[in-house]
This record gives sequence, structure tokens and C-alpha cells, in this order.
Amino acid sequence: MGARGLAIVGASESGIPWTEWLIENLVRHDYPGDIWLVNPRRETLLGRLCYSDIDALPAVPEVAALLTNADQMLVQLERLVGLGCSRFVVVSNGFGELGTDEGRAREARLRELCAGRDLLLVGPNGVGFALMHERLCAIAEPIAHGLVPGDVSLVSQSGGLTAAAIRAVHSEGLGIDFAASVGNGAVLDIAASLEFAISRPTTRVVLGVVESLTDREALERVAAHARTAGKTVALLLLGASEAARGVAASHTGAVVNEQRTVGAWLRSLGVVTVATVEELARVASLSTILSPEDARGGFVATLSGGGAGLSADLAAHYGVSLTPPSPSTAQRLRAALPPGAYVGNPLDINTGDAAAVYAALGDDPAVRFLIEPWQLPWPTESHEYHWQRAGMERLRDVSRSTDLPVLIASVAHQPVSDWMRELATGSRLWVAPDLDLTLAALGRLALPRRADDDLPGASTSGGSGTMSRGIVAEAAARELLGAAGIPVVGGAEVADAPEAERVAASLTGPFAVKLSLESVAHKERVGGVVLSVPVEGVAEACDRIRANAIAAGVSDGSDVRFLVTEMVSGPELLVGMVRDPLSGLSLTVAVGGWAAEAGAVFGTIPLTSSPSIADHVAAWRLPRLVGPERAGGLVGFLEQLAEAARADLAEFREIELNPVMLTARGPLVVDALLVE
Repeated sequence: MGARGLAIVGASESGIPWTEWLIENLVRHDYPGDIWLVNPRRETLLGRLCYSDIDALPAVPEVAALLTNADQMLVQLERLVGLGCSRFVVVSNGFGELGTDEGRAREARLRELCAGRDLLLVGPNGVGFALMHERLCAIAEPIAHGLVPGDVSLVSQSGGLTAAAIRAVHSEGLGIDFAASVGNGAVLDIAASLEFAISRPTTRVVLGVVESLTDREALERVAAHARTAGKTVALLLLGASEAARGVAASHTGAVVNEQRTVGAWLRSLGVVTVATVEELARVASLSTILSPEDARGGFVATLSGGGAGLSADLAAHYGVSLTPPSPSTAQRLRAALPPGAYVGNPLDINTGDAAAVYAALGDDPAVRFLIEPWQLPWPTESHEYHWQRAGMERLRDVSRSTDLPVLIASVAHQPVSDWMRELATGSRLWVAPDLDLTLAALGRLALPRRADDDLPGASTSGGSGTMSRGIVAEAAARELLGAAGIPVVGGAEVADAPEAERVAASLTGPFAVKLSLESVAHKERVGGVVLSVPVEGVAEACDRIRANAIAAGVSDGSDVRFLVTEMVSGPELLVGMVRDPLSGLSLTVAVGGWAAEAGAVFGTIPLTSSPSIADHVAAWRLPRLVGPERAGGLVGFLEQLAEAARADLAEFREIELNPVMLTARGPLVVDALLVE
């Protein structure tokens, strides 16, 4: 890059050792330019000469790290920009992160100084950036020793997690191309930094640690760019849109959090989402041999029945879809295995013709890679491991003959031996110290199957960030849902016990009698629900509910009303709709009724993209759980609700239906809550 030097403006030995860490990283990674320290109060610092100000430097720095207070930083930045400096690390804080008018004004001034210029400025309130292929590691915090240039780029809104993520990537044996702690992202925000990384020809996979997302269109452009470039993007979501943080007025808030709704939307765009730093790095490692499309085609073929069973359990736990053998492959497998042997995925081949098994799997186009759960110590050069070495060499030969990658992961965590690393080098063997994390990352990497033309383009529909937060309780919610064409159980709201008896006489018992009070969202918590009430017991149930409401302190009894509904039976689900300003509309289906707060979720459907609702319901295996007829009725119900959420119910940010009973005559809403 023709470096002319890097200036550390505001260099200091006091407080947090930003200067020391920055110099250590620059020197350790063989920065090709000079390092100049600027501090008017010191002649030397950390054994280096100090300059009194920027104008005293031997030349204009190409890179400047700014560590001064916020106001002085703006003065120094203006001077440096005027001199022609083009790359900046702004560690200084005191900007928008303060949440004050003064901090926001400083950040606006910073953007103004950079506007219209070809600059790379990371921060403020960040810890720097690295361009490892240029031998420029301007990161002001300790990072992994031995880090080398590579093809992984990493951007983070968290300064501390920048170093943690770099360390995790390094532990996977990978190197870094570009890394940035964007801090406030005043100039290079999270979307722009992802775009920058994707555009780099030396980057293969882009990782992100994300605390907040705000720009829907920018993120859709990032995802489209990555798809076009054929690069994997994986994000660790620490938090997302403001609206999702406020979803807490209902059971839906316990199961439809921002990671779930925004994560489902991002995955629909082709972006991998993970839950831990370790998963983030393991996804990067897996992507060296597998694309997100290939990650759905794993097959476990192993010499151990126990290893096969454990792999099946972990795959189910982490949502890894093991591909079944095709009918022709199954026929070949039966011929290669003893009579009566189980033929499926996973497969125990201990007593069969292993070569014939592997050949059959290699010819099956749905099988994209093999998984070997390794249960013994890793082989080394030691003579005692000759049997293990021979087994690993056979797996290498299998990979060559079938042209399939073979993922070998230790069942119990153990560092990979040097002999194994050498064997894997230059082959299609991929070796990991732990099976559990490997399958967790595989579950993350395997994105929903779709055609490219199913992916959504940029849009601005799907939500408003300025919705008021009013709650519409069950009685009024029932009327609104019914008017929108959503089927609800028969019943009516009444003012007193005699009217409740008259309504019950016109319906089919037994009945649910509930408290109807606008200030109480969850009636069962105050003794406001009585179930299986015969027609002759309706008045008594009303009296009991009134007494419970008075005892709970939610009413003096004068404003109590009642809801009398027919009781229906069938599997109970929670169906929640959330309208998020970032990710748009999404539907979540979970276990409902009294078990809703357990948070057992079948899945979330982003309504801005495909695949269809029917595909999701099938993938959740609901047809097997509730029967194909009830599952078909649920698909129609969800489609109807999605349409109503876009039309008659568009004013509501959240719709909670709990439970929805899958009755013999179709889904019926039993209880509902709407949030404006």
C-alpha cells in the first residue's frame, strides 16, 4: 500500500493501555511503515520518540489512530483529513453512544468531516481494524498470537468481542483478511463494513458480531451482494430492532424474541445466523468445504453403532437434516450389509462391505458429504496408533474415490494431533476436535432450500417504527378476528351472571367462563378462568370469578364482565404474529395452552419470503404429530392470518392466539390478545 507511516494521536501510558496494545499488534504483524506517537506533553513514550503535534511528523501519515478526548479528536481529524490522511482508527468515545444531544452533535460533525471523501474510518468508540494481507493490524486490544493472513473477514459492533471472535477464528486454523471493530459506525456502519468485506477478492467468508440492526434495505443489499459473489455471510446476533425488544405483553414475547424474528428473516435472505462466538468460527471453518446448500446433504457412515446413534441424537437436537439414501442407493446398501441390517442415515457399517457402502453413497447425488464421529484418540506417529492411522488413510482414500468431503469430528473434545492436520492438508478431509460444536454449526450453516428467484428484493413494507402500544384483550380481539375472517370459538361477552346463563343456553356446552377486564391480559393469573362449566353452573362460575378479581385487587367488582365460550378439544398451539420494522411480518408457531410459557417453538416463518407456509409446517413434522388433515387445516389458517395481518389487522404490531385448537372441524381461536 506504499505506507508512509501510522500516527497514534493522543498516545499515552495511563489508563487502558490502548497505545501499548496497538504498537504490539503493529510490530508483531510486521507493519511495513513507521510508527509515530503524538503527545505534546511527552518526549518519549514506551521507548519511542514522541512528536508534539501532527505538523511535527516526518510525513503525512496514511493511517491515524485517534485516542484523544472527543472534542480534541474532531480537531485532529479535521487537520489530518486536510493533509490527506485516508485511514482512521477512532478509539475515542463521547459520541452518539452517550445518548445526549452533545454526543450526537459530535458524531454528526465527524460524519460531516468525512462526507464526500474516499476514507476508511472505523469508530468512534471502536478498537480499530486490520488488513492482514497488507500487514496492517491497527487493533488496540490484545488479539491471538500467531494470527496469519487468511480469507475470513470479521466485523463487530462490540469491541471486546472483536478479539474473542478473532481468537475463535484462529483456533479453527483460519486466518483473517479484514477485521474491524466498527463501534458507533458513524462512517463505516455494520452494513457498509459487511459490503466492504464481501467486495474484497481476498475474502471467502464474512463474519459479523451484531448488537443492533436498523437499515432493512441495506441488509437486503448486503445479502444480495453475498449471493452474487458466492460468499457466505454469518452473523452472531446480540440484539436487533427496537420494536422487538418491547414484545413482552404476551406469551408471544417469551417465544418470539428479536433473535428469532430477525434471525428467521436473515436466513430467508441467505444469511447464516449463530448463537455463540464458537459457532461463528466453526461455520467459517465448515464453509471451507461446504456451501450452505451442501450443508443439507450430510450422511453418517461409521464403524460404530454408538457413534451412529450419538450423531443421530445430536443432529436432531441441532436441526441437522441428514439426507436419506435414494431408493437405488438403499438397494445397493442392502446388498453391502448383512441381511436385516438397518438401512438409513446414520448407518452402522461395522459388519458390512465398507468399500461398497462408500461407493454407493458417492454415487448418490443427494449425498454431499460424509460424517465420521471419531471415538478414539487422534492418531500420531507413535506405533501404538498404527490401526487408527490406517483407518484415517482409508477415509482419505474414500474422499478421493467418491469426491465427497469427509467431516471427522471427535466425540469427546480433544485437540487435533499434528499427524491428523498433516493428513488433512491438501485433501478433502475436514477435522474438528468436537462433534457437538460441529453439528451445531452444521445446523446453522444449512439454510432453507429455495430458488434464487424466491429471495426477496429490497422493500420498505412490513412495519412501522412509530406504532402506539395499546393492548386489545380477548373479548374485543375476538370480534376483530371474526370480522377479519379468522375462525373463533362460539361465545359472547356478557355483563352479569343472568346474561351469561342466557348466552350459554344458546351454545353447546360445556363452557369456559372467563373474566373480561381490559386491564387484565392474563386472566388465569388472577383466578379469572373456570373451565368445563355445565350450563347450570355458569352463574356460579361468574360469581367465583368476580370474587377472585376483587381478592386479586384488579377490580372492585363494579366493572367486571364475563366471556362465555364453548369448549373445544384438540392439539393446542400458540400462533404469534409480530410486525418488526426491520424484518417485517413473521409468524411463529409454538406449543400452546398452559405450556406456552415453556417456550417450545416449532419455528418462525418470515412472511416477506419463501418457502411457503406449507413447506415450513411440513419441515416442522407437524403432519406426523397432529395428522395430515389437521396440519392441512393449520396451513390454511396461517395463510388466512397472514393475509389478515396485511389487511384488516394491519394496525396491530403483535397478534397472539393462544391457544389455537386444532379441532376435528378445523383450527379455532380460543383466546387472543392484540397489541397495537
